[in-house]
Amino acid sequence: MAADINAVTLVGRCARAPELKAAGSTSVLRIRLAFTTQRKVGDTWEDESNYVDVVTFGRRAEALSSLLDKGDRIGITGRLSWREWETQDGGKRQALEVVAADVQLLGAPRQQAAQEDAHQVAPAPVHPVPAATDDIPF
Repeated sequence: MAADINAVTLVGRCARAPELKAAGSTSVLRIRLAFTTQRKVGDTWEDESNYVDVVTFGRRAEALSSLLDKGDRIGITGRLSWREWETQDGGKRQALEVVAADVQLLGAPRQQAAQEDAHQVAPAPVHPVPAATDDIPF
């Protein structure tokens, strides 16, 4: 019997600020990841935005909550997970999400990027050169 494969690798940006919550004694971080795919419409290709919910737990969740913010580019590897629950009013809800095994930050950390922006050297001002009053010898 062949084994099933459940592996996900995504690269995208945080669509909103990640949310850190406690579930009993475990920390849970929820991330909405946005990524772009292309689809053909007529003779042209158009970008299409996609969103997927990502969840991670424990110390990884706590560490990432202080590092990630809306717009940050990240890479995620993990697995798909299906969950169902009942709402307070008796309704049924379902979700398919990625349980992250690894999250990679794919850009300069915000503080470092801000410091680099502050220390950039401004370009020298451009001064017009006056035209020569002599006749050009050619």
